[in-house]
Amino acid sequence: MKTLPLIALILACLSLLASCANPINAHTAQRYYEYGVQAERGGDLVLAQRNFSRAYGNAQIGSLGPKAEAYYLYEFARVTGYAGAYANSEKAFLDVLALIEKSKGEANKLRPPTLSEYARLLHDTGQHAKAVAIYERAVSELERVGILTADPLGFASLLDDYAGSLAAAGFPQLSAAVASRSASIKEAHKGGPKFEARRYKA
Repeated sequence: MKTLPLIALILACLSLLASCANPINAHTAQRYYEYGVQAERGGDLVLAQRNFSRAYGNAQIGSLGPKAEAYYLYEFARVTGYAGAYANSEKAFLDVLALIEKSKGEANKLRPPTLSEYARLLHDTGQHAKAVAIYERAVSELERVGILTADPLGFASLLDDYAGSLAAAGFPQLSAAVASRSASIKEAHKGGPKFEARRYKA
């Protein structure tokens, strides 16, 4: 009978440890992330995919939480799409958005770029009906974080893609309105975008 409290204590400790972030996995995840960045910069998308995937895997195994998982998976989603694995990329972006919601505000800064990249993936691969809804959300999120001040011409470029998807999806009037807004932004701001979007399909 005297051993029952000890067993209960051990089980409670194991449960607590399992729910805590593992610093070893955190360090390993960050290292794989850095390897992924280096590989992408060097043009090796396959190696970048592998390293970002490992960073995400370590975030899961180490219980680093939905915020860390979302950021690592976002990088995997991008390079996977750039490498041409569009279905895998789309699924990963959807999983990122789910993790952002699960983070309860901790990963909110990731929502605008995730929606923007996901919309661009859909646009570039001809999935215009799906792209329209994602672009609408992306525009709202980008405006919320002050994109018209931070990068108005980058925003105009996104609006051009949005207008293209609207037209292709059968919404000519909305397309014209979005294109007109883009033109107004370009007229008011000279130069080039601060962020040059990478395309998902040539």
